[in-house]
Amino acid sequence: MSSLECSEPRADAESVRSRRRAAEVGQVMAHFTFWLAHQPVPDAQRRRYERCAEQFLRWQAAGPDRHADRSVARYLLQLRRDEASAAEQASVRATIALLQRYRILTTRQDWTRPGS
Repeated sequence: MSSLECSEPRADAESVRSRRRAAEVGQVMAHFTFWLAHQPVPDAQRRRYERCAEQFLRWQAAGPDRHADRSVARYLLQLRRDEASAAEQASVRATIALLQRYRILTTRQDWTRPGS
């Protein structure tokens, strides 16, 4: 087996991980967008939430610590370092709060009481 053959699976594995992360983001976004469409939110704000949520999820999936507890804090810190306006930071915070609320609600739907 040549060294070229040995290196290809690594590239393929990284490609598979990258596609898997993109698919995960796409799946979350599809469900979040559907959930958001049923919330009392004006269309312009809904589109802003969708855009901010997708940017955050893509940033989170691309990082080496995509499951870190502080990923939200790190993202907000990055926005401040990039000199995002206060209004933009507030919009991102609101978006992330809605995304977290959506995740909690969908997790609870599958929850059953012990002993039921």
